[in-house]
Amino acid sequence: LAEQIARADTIVVPKPKRAVLRDFIRKISRDGDQRSLRRRGLSTMSIQSPLPRMDRRGVVLRALGAKPLLYSHSTNTRRVMPLAERVHVYLDVSGSMNDFIPSLYAAVRDCHDCVVPTIHLFSTVIADVTFEELARGKVITTGGNCIACVANHMEAHHVKRAIIVTDGFVGWPNTQQREIMSGVFIGVALTEGNSTLDQLRSVANDWVSMGGQQ
Repeated sequence: LAEQIARADTIVVPKPKRAVLRDFIRKISRDGDQRSLRRRGLSTMSIQSPLPRMDRRGVVLRALGAKPLLYSHSTNTRRVMPLAERVHVYLDVSGSMNDFIPSLYAAVRDCHDCVVPTIHLFSTVIADVTFEELARGKVITTGGNCIACVANHMEAHHVKRAIIVTDGFVGWPNTQQREIMSGVFIGVALTEGNSTLDQLRSVANDWVSMGGQQ
């Protein structure tokens, strides 16, 4: 019998779509560069110690004739501090996005520490929902889609950093809308399947595909 030879190879295992969006949100919250999401810095923390200190609780107890067992005082310690800025998320909830909404909701919730607490659902209008409503699966949509409502919302709320999660079929932004969106650092996250960057290419500073063809 011919000898069987085993060969070891390494393959690229694609990330789940939820992980791709989660990583992209964190990237855009760092201005799109490669800095760490967090940095080390000094932080003040309160500790308990048997050594006498002039803390408020100790003073009160001594005035009442009691002797504190522990005294509170503050100390500086080096710890990891957040560096990222929270990003606005505009989530396409038009009819063509129905199959993707559950996993996209979950990915946004995973990044609650770097996402503005109000998530902007968009179809032909903007509908804001909280993280609690996101967890309950609340969807508000007209069924259609139009990028105009996103541009108008960005202008009205002075948005500086945002992610648009969509299949890309949102309509071509006009000159005024492109001008508004040029003042915003925008990341575009495209869903898998039938998706396109074409209509948002002129306003996207960065983009990622979760499986679609561009």
